[in-house]
Amino acid sequence: MKVELAETEKVLAKTSDRIEKMIVNLKEKSGKAEKVKAEVTVVKNELQESAAKIGADRDETNRDLEEAKPALEAAENALNAIKPDDIKSLKALKNPPNIIKRIFDGVLILRRDPINPIKKDPEFKTKGGADTVLASYDISYKVMGQPKFLDELQNFNTDTITEETCELLDYYFMMDDFTYESAKSASASIAGLCDWCMAMKNYFFIARFVAPKIAALQEAEHALKSANSELKVAEDELQEKESELGALNDEFAAAMAEKQKTQDAADETKAKMDAAAKLINGLGGEKIRWTAQSKEFSNELRRLVGDVSRSCAFISYLGPFNSPFRELLLGGYFKNDLEDRGLPYTSDLNIINFMVSESVVGKWNLEGLPTDDLSTQNGIITTMADRWPIMIDPQSQGNSWVVNRETANGLKVTNFVDKYFRNKLEDAMRDGEPLLIEDIEEAVDPVLDPVLNKSITVSYTHLTLPTKRIV
Repeated sequence: MKVELAETEKVLAKTSDRIEKMIVNLKEKSGKAEKVKAEVTVVKNELQESAAKIGADRDETNRDLEEAKPALEAAENALNAIKPDDIKSLKALKNPPNIIKRIFDGVLILRRDPINPIKKDPEFKTKGGADTVLASYDISYKVMGQPKFLDELQNFNTDTITEETCELLDYYFMMDDFTYESAKSASASIAGLCDWCMAMKNYFFIARFVAPKIAALQEAEHALKSANSELKVAEDELQEKESELGALNDEFAAAMAEKQKTQDAADETKAKMDAAAKLINGLGGEKIRWTAQSKEFSNELRRLVGDVSRSCAFISYLGPFNSPFRELLLGGYFKNDLEDRGLPYTSDLNIINFMVSESVVGKWNLEGLPTDDLSTQNGIITTMADRWPIMIDPQSQGNSWVVNRETANGLKVTNFVDKYFRNKLEDAMRDGEPLLIEDIEEAVDPVLDPVLNKSITVSYTHLTLPTKRIV
């Protein structure tokens, strides 16, 4: 074991040296990984803040655009309601109502078509008495004749609207009859163009307010995309460092486990050496005791015949007697008989300690058996005798002990006046369950004679008494 311990300590020293080098490398790699992790965390936090701000700006921009959409959609729906036949019907009118002419001026302005110079109409005023302009209906008439006129309006590019366009439209919109209701009363099919013109102007001003936000949002999203690409590169580097660090940690853990295993082996070998040394040193003093115990054991074996004979006589004959008479027979008559026959025996034999252990006696006490020696002896006779015991039990101590002890085994309790006495006897014999018969006096029911005399035939399927077969 000394040689084995020396070899183990050499392996332990090499393993410790290797682990020390691994710790230095691990600290270096860990420091680099932590540095990269800190940098990535800073960038990631900044990007999260930027993404949150961009998200808020996008939501605000979308809300602004959404404000213009209802009016624009309503105008588009009205525009979609205009059919080519409506345009043809309008063209059939040589001189349509003045409001219709001016609405088509608004269409020309939005389409950026040429119009006549704006002049005051000397003949026509609005219902509110406001001045109007001479419409460029001759140009409108030609434009209406274009095959894709309605399609171009339905797919109108709002990006072509300018402030100058809106200023020209305002001159028309200030006229008190430039409304959908006035246009509808003049021509219900063309009135939608009035709302369309107004919606285009409203959309332009909302879009102009939102346009810088859209541009800034696009720029920020582009910057965020670039930053996310940089973050991806940094995270890949961090993942690589952490993978490398994880591999080192696994290697370090394996080395530590190997070191611990070697240390345990060394400690175990040393403990064995110490135990062997103590054993060798202690064996010298134990030799005398072992020799004496060996002789005592030989004497016990030699006396066993006499001790067992006294124990058998105790169980077979001493049940009916009180404690003093039992001691007289055990220490006098039985002892003298053994001496007369020349059988070895233990002179100071304790019949209780010889026949049962302390744990069994303790269990009996817990079950209700009194702790005195006489009661313990009665318990030995009750549990070990080959015959069925009859107990004289004025205080019902033995009865209580038997009930507590055998209830778990299916104990049946009865007496000779019990009308189910025979059934309980037969059930107990058939099922192998304990039976307690209480209140026995001088006479015993004759039905017990075959049982007490053991006149019973046992087969695999039934029990047979002289007078009955129990299945």
